[in-house]
Parts: sequence; structure tokens; C-alpha cells
Amino acid sequence: MAEVKEIHKDYMGKISWNRINCGGSVPMFGYDIKTNTPVCISIYEASESTDPEERCMAHSITTKHPALMQIEMTPVQWAEFLTAGQVDDGVPCTITRRDGKRTSPVIPRSIEKDYNQLVANKFAAFQSGLDGIMQKLTDTINSGKTLGKNDMRALLSEISTIRVTTVANLEYAAHCFQEDMAKAVVKAKAEVNAYAETRLGPLGIQCLTNETEETSDDTEASQTEQP
Repeated sequence: MAEVKEIHKDYMGKISWNRINCGGSVPMFGYDIKTNTPVCISIYEASESTDPEERCMAHSITTKHPALMQIEMTPVQWAEFLTAGQVDDGVPCTITRRDGKRTSPVIPRSIEKDYNQLVANKFAAFQSGLDGIMQKLTDTINSGKTLGKNDMRALLSEISTIRVTTVANLEYAAHCFQEDMAKAVVKAKAEVNAYAETRLGPLGIQCLTNETEETSDDTEASQTEQP
């Protein structure tokens, strides 16, 4: 019996993808909403085996586990990846395995936390401007001097600047919140659709299989009952 030869070169590899069910929502890099149906892409090292006794010197390519590189994407990121060819920026993905080793877990992004921080920064700038004006008025009162027209104009200009800046900051914060909420709603709908597709697809196949089996059983029973 001839020995099966196995050859491995550094250029040999295999790639596969599948949609997995995590059993619970997990955070993903570059995505605001947790998902439980990510698409997993795996890249493996491979080897080629040749059996001299098989006709035509049959070849088989085997996969070497674990994966060298493994990435996961949400259904939305996967759709963007498939339709965003020749885009330099690419699409965010979560690297879950590198050089055969698991990577660190994703730190989830909180829209609420980001928005609260944005509002806090804007109000801090507003408070700083008011504190500056209050300090100037306090220093003037303590010195016993009378404010001249130029000093009054300067204070009025600072108050006007603070007013304009505050209104603009609040409008910007509201716009960011509305924009993030709109994106979150779109992504949430996509996640619901992906989950429904993942769950209903196998159920539909199972129902069709059961129906086919029942029809086959009924047909056999009717043929048996015929004289």
C-alpha cells in the first residue's frame, strides 16, 4: 500500500464564512447595537494530500485548525462589505482571532454615554464663559471703580458671544442625538430582520420536510389500502 503524501506550503490556505447564533447579544467594533447573528469569516492554513493508489492521483485539501484569522461582522456590515467594492476606507469588522489566538473582547460603545459627554462638554464651556464675566464684574465692584462705556461694550460683547455659542452648541447636540437615534433605528431594524431570517429559515425548511414526509406516508397508506 502506497503512502499518502501530505504537502504543506506557506501559501496554502482555505477561507470560509457562515452566520452564527451567539445565543445572546454581543458588541461589535464599529457598530452601536449588539448583535446575536454575526457573520463569521475564517482563514485557515491548509495542506494537500495525494493518494497514489487513487485513480488520477486524487488530491484532497485539508484544513488546519484553529483559524489563523477570524473576523465577525454584523449583518449590516456584511451587506456593506459585499456592496462596497473598491472603497478605500473599507468596512469595520471585529477581529476575534489572530495568529490562532483569541483577541481581547470588544468594549461596547454607548450612545447615551457619548451624548451625555457631549452635552457635559458644551455646558462646561458655557459655565466657563459665565465664570469669566462674573469674575470681571466682581473685580470691578471690589475695586470701587465705575465701568466705562468701553468696559460695558466689552462685557456685552462677551455675553452676546456666550449666548450665540450656547444656542449653537445645544442645536448641535440635539442634531447629533437625532442623527444617532435615526442610525440606531435603522440598524435595529436590520438586526431584527437578520434574526428573523436566521430563525425562520430553518423552521421553514423543517416544516417543508415534515409536510413532505407526511404526504409520502399518506400516499403509501392509500396504496396499501387499495384492493
